[in-house]
Amino acid sequence: MAGTRSTSARQWFSTGIFPRSAHAFLPWATGDVLWQGESEAARVQITAEDTDGPIEAAMADWVAQGNYFSKGDESSPPPSFADRAAKGELPLAFSTSTGTNPAEEPADIVAAGYWYAGIERPGERVREIISDDDNGTAYWRFGELYGLQPGMGVAGDQPGDFKFQFGGAVYRDAVHAVQGYGIYASLWMHLPDDEATETYVFPPFEGANGGPFDGPLLTLQGQSIDAFVVPLAVRPGTVLETGDAFSFAAQLAPTLPGAMSVVVTGPGGATHTITGRANAVGYFYDPAQDFTVVAPGVYHVAVTATFDGPTSAGPMPAPYPTGTILGAVGGGFDVYVVANDTPSLPAAMLPWSIVDGNGPVNLTLHAPPGTDNGTVSYTIAMPGYLLTAGTTALDHGSATIVYDPVTLSQTFPNIDVGGRVADAPGLADTVWASVTFEGADGRVYADHVTLQGPDVYRPAR
Repeated sequence: MAGTRSTSARQWFSTGIFPRSAHAFLPWATGDVLWQGESEAARVQITAEDTDGPIEAAMADWVAQGNYFSKGDESSPPPSFADRAAKGELPLAFSTSTGTNPAEEPADIVAAGYWYAGIERPGERVREIISDDDNGTAYWRFGELYGLQPGMGVAGDQPGDFKFQFGGAVYRDAVHAVQGYGIYASLWMHLPDDEATETYVFPPFEGANGGPFDGPLLTLQGQSIDAFVVPLAVRPGTVLETGDAFSFAAQLAPTLPGAMSVVVTGPGGATHTITGRANAVGYFYDPAQDFTVVAPGVYHVAVTATFDGPTSAGPMPAPYPTGTILGAVGGGFDVYVVANDTPSLPAAMLPWSIVDGNGPVNLTLHAPPGTDNGTVSYTIAMPGYLLTAGTTALDHGSATIVYDPVTLSQTFPNIDVGGRVADAPGLADTVWASVTFEGADGRVYADHVTLQGPDVYRPAR
């Protein structure tokens, strides 16, 4: 579901800049990808295709009676219901038994068709809509601040940003005794600045199964990325306490039912494996595979999604495309576990402070008394990306972790160094830094700092 409004419907296409009055719609097929540059715009409308026939027949009957209320298509001249049905773009709308407008007589509604849409960037809500075909559509340009949500800068979306485009369709008809529900998802990718006036809709995986293509989803650290995973429960640098549940959930990109393999390696080398398959739109979570963390220490989470099913272009041949998290270290990320009676670390910085300009940001920690030396493990991440991870040494009981957004933005261009509300050097993103180490008393300690734009928070644990 989700179609274009051209007189010649095309599932895949490549084009230069749209007229100001036109915008690209969601890709037709679940799992497809919409790439756009800074000069373009995106638009939301959900339609439906009835491959079996009874829902389309019910709608057509209401149309013949003049009782189907759909004026959502803005083409000139507007297509007929038959035109839209022929393209698989059934309008989702309401019918009344008397032909009265359902907005005037909601009690007279006998058939209801409507859709849901949720366009989400990790950490940001872009558009969330419940509508029928008669209420127009929503669109956005990529310099928008999305209501100045935390994590948004004055520049809006940046190359390297991405969005998941979710949709759902509902049709219920009491008179014709039919009902149907549909689920949809696709991926939106921001093109580099040198492709600012381009829009592409293609299946993923660079034509690996014979379909058209226009390159990888993005290029990161010199590598072409054709697929990736966004963790949604434990994330890079999550701090857990012994006795907590370890839950792994994720959204796959592209939005297809890939096979998931997660290997969690804890202190001493003990492993726990989580496997399964994402649902039809690429969401994975199996609560039956949650487990309890018992031993304090560093847990490495190796993540692999394997896309062995068909795309809109057809079946995938082996070897199948795979993906892990963006910025992965060792094929995944680390989670830190401390005993639930471990005290907080001595304060090394104020609970709240402000970063001037673009940093770098020095994040200092103090070890508990008696701990002068040792190795600190750290993770710095933002929604959707692991930015950096590694180790550093304690020196006379303290260590400093450096977040250098300007340097990291050379690898991750979506890091915003252009200011939060004014076009001037400054930080805007939501970024967190987590650290862990073993104290002289044998305990494992951890700490966590959050940067919300230029504001640095060190909450007490």
